[in-house]
Order: sequence, then C-alpha cells, then structure tokens
Amino acid sequence: DRERMRPTSFTDHGLRMLMRMANAPERACSTAELAEEFDLSRNHLAKIMLRLARDGIVETRRCGGGGAVLRMSPADIPPVPIAGSVA
Repeated sequence: DRERMRPTSFTDHGLRMLMRMANAPERACSTAELAEEFDLSRNHLAKIMLRLARDGIVETRRCGGGGAVLRMSPADIPPVPIAGSVA
C-alpha cells in the first residue's frame, strides 16, 4: 500500500534535519535555526532532536556555539538507527 509507505511528518522532518546537518557536519545547528529554515514549530523540531540525541545520532551542546552536531561522519551513520529514531 502506498499509504503505509508514506513517512510520517516526524520521520520526514527528522531526515531533513539530518541531511541539513550532514551538509555541514563541522557546524552546530540550533533548533531555532532549523525551525526557521524549514518553517516548522521549534517545539516539534526539539522533540525530534531530543530523540536523535537519545539514540546517539547527534550530540547537543548548550551555551555559545551551542546546537546539535552529528556524532559521526555522515557516511558512517547506518540507515536503520536513523529510521528507528525518526519513525
């Protein structure tokens, strides 16, 4: 079924966040910055970021220069954990 194949908005936004972060892995991305870029709720993206951090895919930092960064090279992130985190 096509309906079962369609990703949820949580999955879609999570994958978009990860792709954005993979394009500049050395740069920390704030939830506020990503929310503005994707025109989405900051709270919604914060929930996604929290799950990605809990699952070890991103590392979050507070204070100046804070935000989230990938914990490993984009090429080294296996697809199954990503799908599980953002599903």
